Amino acid sequence: MYAQKRLSAPARFLNALWRYKFLYVLTLPALAFTVLFAYVPLSGLIVAFQDYDIWKRFASPWAANFGFAHFIELFQSGPIIESIGKTVLLSSLNLLI
Repeated sequence: MYAQKRLSAPARFLNALWRYKFLYVLTLPALAFTVLFAYVPLSGLIVAFQDYDIWKRFASPWAANFGFAHFIELFQSGPIIESIGKTVLLSSLNLLI
């Protein structure tokens, strides 16, 4: 019996890549879809914590109170508390139905 030559780790990796190349090609649309619709929109979350200026874009300065100035203003207003209460009420009624 002949002893098989043991491949190095990089060679085994490249061998596996070549062997399953069609499976990797099949995963590309799913990967592109995930990046496009799950990760790209996350960059827009930073706008909530800035005094956003359309001309400066993401170089806009941070809002006061460590970026929470807009949230403090929002939750100190009366209508938002009423709106959250109605949302909770409607959701709980929807669970009952």
